[in-house]
Amino acid sequence: SVVLEGQAQGEIAKDPDADQIVDMMRVFLRGCIYEWVMGGCVFDLEARMTLYVSRLVGTFVLHP
Repeated sequence: SVVLEGQAQGEIAKDPDADQIVDMMRVFLRGCIYEWVMGGCVFDLEARMTLYVSRLVGTFVLHP
């Protein structure tokens, strides 16, 4: 719903569609968790996910 709202307000690109954006985020975050577990949980997962999500979301944000 957040992605759909952003698209409706012209803040987020409409291509790819909202379902695809959410799917990309889910896969992206799952990969981050996988790396955390396989690497022995040595990095701050919350901080890493926050950084990665902000960068991923930034690729879909429309700049005026």
